[in-house]
Amino acid sequence: MDRRPFSEASHERLISVIAMRVFTPTALVFFLLTLSACQLPMTGSPSATPTADLSAYYGEPKAAVLIINGQQQRAGVGTSTWITSKSGDEVSMSHGDAFAMVTPNQALVTKSPFTATLESPVPAAPSRLSYSLVATTHLEKQEHPEVGTIAWTPSQPAENPLPLEPRQDIALDLSPGGYVLVVFAEWADLGSVEYGFWIEVQPETLKATPTLEATATSAPTSRPAMETPIPTPDFDKTATAIAQAVVSTAQPKVYASSLSPDKNWRVEIMVSDCVRVGEGDPNVYEQLNLIQISNGVETVIDSQLHYCEGLGAYGFEGLLWSSTSRYFYYTPGREGAPDGLCWYWERPIHRIDVLTQATEFVGAGPLSPDKTKIASWRERDLVIWGLNESELARIPAAISNARLGPISWSPDSRSLVYVQTTSDCFPFGKSNVIRLDVSEQRQSLLLESETPSFIHVTWEAPNRIRLGDEERNQWTYNLVTHELRQAP
Repeated sequence: MDRRPFSEASHERLISVIAMRVFTPTALVFFLLTLSACQLPMTGSPSATPTADLSAYYGEPKAAVLIINGQQQRAGVGTSTWITSKSGDEVSMSHGDAFAMVTPNQALVTKSPFTATLESPVPAAPSRLSYSLVATTHLEKQEHPEVGTIAWTPSQPAENPLPLEPRQDIALDLSPGGYVLVVFAEWADLGSVEYGFWIEVQPETLKATPTLEATATSAPTSRPAMETPIPTPDFDKTATAIAQAVVSTAQPKVYASSLSPDKNWRVEIMVSDCVRVGEGDPNVYEQLNLIQISNGVETVIDSQLHYCEGLGAYGFEGLLWSSTSRYFYYTPGREGAPDGLCWYWERPIHRIDVLTQATEFVGAGPLSPDKTKIASWRERDLVIWGLNESELARIPAAISNARLGPISWSPDSRSLVYVQTTSDCFPFGKSNVIRLDVSEQRQSLLLESETPSFIHVTWEAPNRIRLGDEERNQWTYNLVTHELRQAP
């Protein structure tokens, strides 16, 4: 179905030819993320009778927001047709073909049934609005950590109409598992866009009894699959069915345990052995449980089902408690790294609020030396988190169109440096080394260099940083004298 009503046929054919003839299947993966747009001037107003002055929203599609149980997720932006400027009858529009459903790289976690609140970025009522739901078990997943998105293919969901309102509730009752929610929105005087959200529905009753006697703090070195396969369940072989079969056969054991500083809470990570279900691949099931010491009440906070020999990043690992014992920080990427990774990647960080038992995505980045703050990339912003608070600061990356790279804290935890490059793989092109004064939220460019191109940075002494270039050479930069030297 053609959902870009403002485009002319010749322009549509031009975009299709460019997309299909220039990109190989591998190159298309990278094209999915950048959502490369063709700027095409057009004649004629999109609407004979404008419904509102929406010029403030020209330029590029703004992300919609989905709210579930107080947790918010900014949409991934997929295929779009959007007004960039308009002067009289001349309209310039941006056409972006994603070739996939694009979502953020962290899911909203909930239990069914639930109500999702959709908030449009445009206050005017849309002229068309619909949504689609697709189970992630039917999709191919391509992660792109440099922009914080996932591209899901194929993209052919059926549509369900929605009331034409800027804000509304969508009541859903879904089986446990992962889903991509795609919202198609169109404004008669602005354009159209596909918004993507990722939702994980947790099972209500699936829960392993912890083996409290076990005190293992490291994962087994190998996880052999069972010799005799378990019969495939009679019901549909969903992720939940597989998880139930794994848990019933190989009860998870304590992989790691962490007690809060006030000794009122304990977090336990439970990991099963490898189990093969039916004719499928062997799987491991993991749970992250929060236990209240005073009454022994245990809550499943997060869970994972993953292939024993699969690629990508997987597995829970506890990181640290906040000093107030209110927040526990952990990563769902203990082992491995995203498929096809070329350059920079940090393990994602989540945190549990023990008072509400809700989880929050912090981002990906390093802990400060004084263990009071985390610096993480969230979309194109550098966010500073206080371990006992929420966000302390949010600063846009210094180079708006450059790739985001490694972050390193100063020894006194008051400043940090980070790297941005033109490309996220060799050759990296022009590199920029930026310093941020956290308290004043002031950024300054320390270095701009293409030969060498710097791709790693470490703040190793109060007045000295160490840099690594794409040829694996090491350099030092003096922050007082501004002298750059190649290290022996």
